[in-house]
Amino acid sequence: MSFKLLKEKINSLIAESTLQTLGRWLPLEFEGLENLPEKEPFLLASNHMSSLDGLILCSIVYRKRPISPVTTRGLFVPPLSWILNNVQAIPVDRASTNQAKTLDRILEALKSKPVLIFPEGGRSVEGRILKPKPGVGYLAAHAKVPVFAAVIEGTQHVLPKGAKFLHRHPVKIRIGKEVDFGTFERSTLPLKSTYQAMAERVMWEIGELRASEKDF
Repeated sequence: MSFKLLKEKINSLIAESTLQTLGRWLPLEFEGLENLPEKEPFLLASNHMSSLDGLILCSIVYRKRPISPVTTRGLFVPPLSWILNNVQAIPVDRASTNQAKTLDRILEALKSKPVLIFPEGGRSVEGRILKPKPGVGYLAAHAKVPVFAAVIEGTQHVLPKGAKFLHRHPVKIRIGKEVDFGTFERSTLPLKSTYQAMAERVMWEIGELRASEKDF
């Protein structure tokens, strides 16, 4: 093994260890990890409450296998950028008017590994589930990989918007079974409308997981 590959491997292991430490420090409850495939790529879509959502969800999924989160470019600042780079996070510029390149990068990643995405395109400050962007529908239509919904609760108290320090607070995560897109594959709607409808189907699944949280 070359020195470069060895260095990348060591950095990856340290990043994974950091995620696991975060996951153990927080009072975490989770279920549904068994729903995710053991080997094939998949797309995991979750609601978004805090800047920590990606890392906390990764810390759970990493107990089974690595996953790359789609993350706003604004979070790529030290020391967080070191962790994000070593878990192969996919940066996205939300201010860009051309998201096609980002979607292409995600599609390329989905050929070989799982990817975590937040369909709402930003954090929900009030805690409500927001209307999704069509991007997750586009990915679901073109990637041809299983799509799973997840709901995360409590991270808005661990790191509220604008906060500089973490607060220890219970976090709950639930991962559902594969999303069934039913007749969308045979849809006669225009492509953009189909992508939006598929995205809303994913958000509906997330909402259902959240509604059933009381049984969790």
